Amino acid sequence: MLRRLQQGGPCELEATGQNGLVVLNEKRISPGDKVSLIGGDEVIFGAKHAYIFQHPLRDTEVTKAVLNSADNSADTEPSRWITLKDGMKRGILNSNDIDVTLDNFPYYLSEITKKILLSSASIHFGKFGIPLSKIASLNQRILLSGPSGSEIYQETLIKALAKHYKARLLIADSLTLGGQSSSKDARMDDAPCSSRDIEGPSNLNTFREGDRVEYTGSAFKLTQRGPAYGSRGKVVLAFENNQLSKLGVRFNNPITYGNNLGGLCEGNHGFYCHADELRPDSFAGEEVDSVALGKLIEVISEESKSGNLIVLLKDVQKLFTECRESHASLRSELPPGVLIIGSHTQTDSRNDQLHPGRLHVPRLSSGNQTLLNTTQEFLGTGLHETNRSATKSMEHLNDLFPNKIIIELPQNEAQLSNLKKQLERDTETLKAKANVLNIHKFLTSRGIECNDLQELSIKAQILTNESVDKIVGHAISHHIQHNKPPSDGKMILPIKSLKHGFSMLQNTHRGSKSSKNILKDVVTENKFEQTVLSNVISPNETGVTFEDIGALDNVKETLRELVMLPLQRPELFSKGQLRKPVKGILLFGPPGTGKTMLAKAVATEAGANFINVSISSIMSKCLGEAEKYVKAIFSLASKISPAVIFVDEVDSLLAKRGSQVEHEAMRKIKNEFMVNWDGLRTKQQERVLVLGATNRPHDLDEAVIRRFPRRIMVSLPDALNREKILKVILSKETLAPDVDLRSVANMTEGYSGSDLKNLCITAAHGPIREIFEKEKKEKSLAIAEGKPEPPLYGGEDVRPLGMVHLKFALDQVGASLSPDSVTMNQIVQWNNEFGDGGSRKKETLTYII
Repeated sequence: MLRRLQQGGPCELEATGQNGLVVLNEKRISPGDKVSLIGGDEVIFGAKHAYIFQHPLRDTEVTKAVLNSADNSADTEPSRWITLKDGMKRGILNSNDIDVTLDNFPYYLSEITKKILLSSASIHFGKFGIPLSKIASLNQRILLSGPSGSEIYQETLIKALAKHYKARLLIADSLTLGGQSSSKDARMDDAPCSSRDIEGPSNLNTFREGDRVEYTGSAFKLTQRGPAYGSRGKVVLAFENNQLSKLGVRFNNPITYGNNLGGLCEGNHGFYCHADELRPDSFAGEEVDSVALGKLIEVISEESKSGNLIVLLKDVQKLFTECRESHASLRSELPPGVLIIGSHTQTDSRNDQLHPGRLHVPRLSSGNQTLLNTTQEFLGTGLHETNRSATKSMEHLNDLFPNKIIIELPQNEAQLSNLKKQLERDTETLKAKANVLNIHKFLTSRGIECNDLQELSIKAQILTNESVDKIVGHAISHHIQHNKPPSDGKMILPIKSLKHGFSMLQNTHRGSKSSKNILKDVVTENKFEQTVLSNVISPNETGVTFEDIGALDNVKETLRELVMLPLQRPELFSKGQLRKPVKGILLFGPPGTGKTMLAKAVATEAGANFINVSISSIMSKCLGEAEKYVKAIFSLASKISPAVIFVDEVDSLLAKRGSQVEHEAMRKIKNEFMVNWDGLRTKQQERVLVLGATNRPHDLDEAVIRRFPRRIMVSLPDALNREKILKVILSKETLAPDVDLRSVANMTEGYSGSDLKNLCITAAHGPIREIFEKEKKEKSLAIAEGKPEPPLYGGEDVRPLGMVHLKFALDQVGASLSPDSVTMNQIVQWNNEFGDGGSRKKETLTYII
């Protein structure tokens, strides 16, 4: 029995009989049960008759909408494509409207890339009567490939190219080729200012089987059942001859009370939706719409008659993911004076796995030629090294765009660093605009308005639909708490409330992403292991990488070979006995040279847990418990491997035994430490390394030295390395043009890395000191003249750090250790006897025995 509970309200299904079978969304309804129905539910009676339920109120509204559309426009679908085509033509840029040129290009542009691009374009913008389509390097369809984050870079480059040849430019993206109008309020490069600037999805969309869609919800939704806002899926069942019928959509994720669409998809993934509850999934980077692509080719053919034309297709790796017959129109012969350029960005899957969301720019040390070769192989003959789906996608792109041009990166380290910063800023800009549009879509679908939404700048991440929902929820709650509800029932959300909602989301994430959650499942055997576990630092918490350490290139390379490779690639060291990873490494050298930072960077780069051992943490235990604590350090390290056991100032814990003043308890601790250390087994599942640091290696016990098979000296930096350290320390500071770091490096002979940091800190206070002096003088002058006190200066008034400030700091901060001191001489002598690369010359006795 089916009944409506109230006018405009929900409907209820009740199984009243005893013999008949009633199934709702693949779940049997027992006799006497009552369940609420919503539009899209699949109801089966007697295992023979299946129905799709539609709400009576919804039937009326949808019927009216469809009938009205039929009365007002007898040919809705063609008019949609006419609008799309007109939008493409209106979006064409004239060269006079483009400001950027190849001569004043705001990014690094190599001469090689520039010449290849001009060479490929010039031949098509001249009057040549010879066929060139069969020569790949001269083809009109060009695949322009650059590093990840270079989307804005590539678009700017093509604008400059159009300016150079006085050609018009048409930019097409996933919105345009997804079949939507290319109005600028829907584009990511023009973020709207108000939620009213974005039009809601048209309820006249006609979807076909295979279309990718996004669920936007319905104003008539009466329960929480069905897809969530923003759910994405694919139309697998469409009744194209009946516009009143619902569409069967297979969603990517399980749906509350979903069904299998009559066996067309897996259970709980299917749902029947009205067309006006869906919109094309234009932001998902899915396949290009075949009709939209055909309209683009028509526009190209028509507009080419008016002069040279360049067409930029953005993110082609997302638009053309697989080979389809509908793409054949793109392979057709193009009119003269036309270039189609596909924008492609490279990705590094390994880097994405280690650092999701981090911009990838290839390292200079690996060689740009290697990068170029790798990219060429990826685009050409090396496709089989990638996974099968990526291979097919790239083969398809190679077929569509035979002419491949790769953006060459700079050889100079400073230029590469500057380009990386520019691309990172561009990536943040794209994220911020995407987030604004995503929030706009959500607000518009809920009938909520918000002015000045562009003030909400979220650059660190791309918000998920769930995150957007939470931000808006927190914002509405904040708004209602501080304001009266709107009298007309129309919600206008202030930007202040949205900022509060985002702040609430950030606070929630900070609490849920603690690294302690990752280690909380480790089973500890006793209270000692539990104590050690509470002090373990995860690799993402150390906060130090090799890039944060200036100079010490030789030391870092040695550590990569000895530490990171065995921890990251244990299979390479599994065969034989001589390839077994070392059990200990000693870093020794004068104070302040970066030994502790190196240890933290090793743990970060190798992805290893970091256990910091100090003499105070061990000696604070009761008599007899210190040895158990030492044993727990090694047993826990095996459980959470890969792990680095770091002993700073190792001479305080493992000094020479046998001294008359040494306590028996201390000797037992040393013995226990060395017994457990020597018992380590460098298995794949127990990758543990002891890393020690000291500035008094000559005080270490001989047995300890033996357990450190590699002993690396971290010495005072020379002038070249001091310059590198200064660059790292001052990388985030605003420097005056007169700053000469090479000159500063030459003036700081004998300074350690720590001394150089203290020098820069002292220099950085110079501009602040100048502000205080200036405020003091102006205040005194105002008081003397009987005027009101002038306002205080702000952060933007602080002048950049200049050479005068660094020279002043040189007079204040000196080297903490003389190169000719006794300590330094002892370290050098010990390095000659025991260190890696030492002369092995022992000191000659000055007396005769």
